[in-house]
Amino acid sequence: MDRNPYQSPAGAASSWEADEQPPERGPRPLGIWILSGLHVLGGVGLLAAAVALQVAAAAGWEDATGPIEADWLLTFLLCSLAAYAILSGLGLWRGDRWGWWLSAFYWVGMAMNWIGEGSVTVWKMRHEDLAFFAGVVGIVLVRLLVHVFLVVYHFKRSVRDFFGLRSLSMFKTIAMLAGIGIALGVALGFAMFLYMVNSR
Repeated sequence: MDRNPYQSPAGAASSWEADEQPPERGPRPLGIWILSGLHVLGGVGLLAAAVALQVAAAAGWEDATGPIEADWLLTFLLCSLAAYAILSGLGLWRGDRWGWWLSAFYWVGMAMNWIGEGSVTVWKMRHEDLAFFAGVVGIVLVRLLVHVFLVVYHFKRSVRDFFGLRSLSMFKTIAMLAGIGIALGVALGFAMFLYMVNSR
């Protein structure tokens, strides 16, 4: 920035600080209000499921997962997902960038998961009655569109402005998050395979 030679040092410093300050954040979008609440509620629900699982295991109910190791493994997974959901919800509410990244990664993963799960469901139902099969395909497509919409919503201008992510590229970011999700999925699958082999 060119400085006025007749401007006092104090005035020049204050002008430079004003130029360096980021623009004011816009209002919290309505969708972020809703998403943050849903994430927190989902996290609380997962914690409740973890507690219910331990109660069922302690009571010896038949619908417990069986070996005590499996009960604790599933409980750990539920608690981890609950923490993830609650943190992402709080981050969304506060307008923190890490909250946006956690939420975007979650919904990209959900969309990818439903592409795989929906494809398997459609394949299994291909020999069913035509009306029933059409209904299954419709449900799969609607759920997939909902997940895709939520992914794209994260890149809406008002949302990116709220989180200070104006220069973010949607396609590059989605590709990066999808790659991370695939890598984590492969690692988790390998870890589960090793667990099953060692537990026999």
